[in-house]
Amino acid sequence: MQVNMMGLRHRHFPPFNINRPNGSGDYLLVYTYTDARIILDGEDQLFPKNTLIIFPKGAPQIYYSLPDGYVNDYIHFSLAEGEAIDRPPYNLPLNRMIAFPAEQKVDMLMHQIFFEDISTSQHKKLTTDYLLKALLLCISDIISVINQETHIAGYYSELQNLRSEIYSNPSDDWSVPKLAQRVGLSVSYFQKLYHDMFGISCYNDVILSKINYAKTQLASTNYSIRTIASNCGYDNDVHFMRQFKQCIGETPTAFRKRLFQIENNEENEAVNDC
Repeated sequence: MQVNMMGLRHRHFPPFNINRPNGSGDYLLVYTYTDARIILDGEDQLFPKNTLIIFPKGAPQIYYSLPDGYVNDYIHFSLAEGEAIDRPPYNLPLNRMIAFPAEQKVDMLMHQIFFEDISTSQHKKLTTDYLLKALLLCISDIISVINQETHIAGYYSELQNLRSEIYSNPSDDWSVPKLAQRVGLSVSYFQKLYHDMFGISCYNDVILSKINYAKTQLASTNYSIRTIASNCGYDNDVHFMRQFKQCIGETPTAFRKRLFQIENNEENEAVNDC
């Protein structure tokens, strides 16, 4: 894959229109942040904000702004011989508008592609190829989740961002009622949506975020068990140690000791190889 041209949060002042009856000679991914109009299958339709469309090569690209102007992300890209994005592993619908929530991971990948594309790196082509593939796979995953669980669609972005915040701040007091209130849902419906989307209960996911952070600290610091428990948001180390063993199958001390032994063995093997 190759990125040919792209823009992020590109503001188009009215009157703005794209009129390419035979396409642009490449694939075009467009994501709208404002309403616009589009000619699709010969019909003039609303092109609503938070909508994604991927035009295949040769397909008409005809859309235009409303009086207030138009803001979008876009990527013109080419495929290598034998590549296809409407077949596995991507399975992306082409030439069709898709209601698509603003999502942090997609936004992050778009920015990475953009900054890599304008860089002077000697590996720019290879890096943008990998990043574009990651972006298309990410979009495919999101569409798949939304299609399978349509009741999630309206909350997808909020739940993703909320989970990201939970894992970024494992020491915070993340109670289920507080999280449900953040997205304006009842506790029971919030728990159902969360489990349907992530395959784990919110309560257990909060615990998992703390345990994962604890594993990182056990492996990379000399902090005491009590300090690590506090860093992970536990009021006392006994509760922390109990939950850690339930999740990992061994105590924090045993986990750290085992990692230390593995590390020493690897160092000894490296010395013996010299």
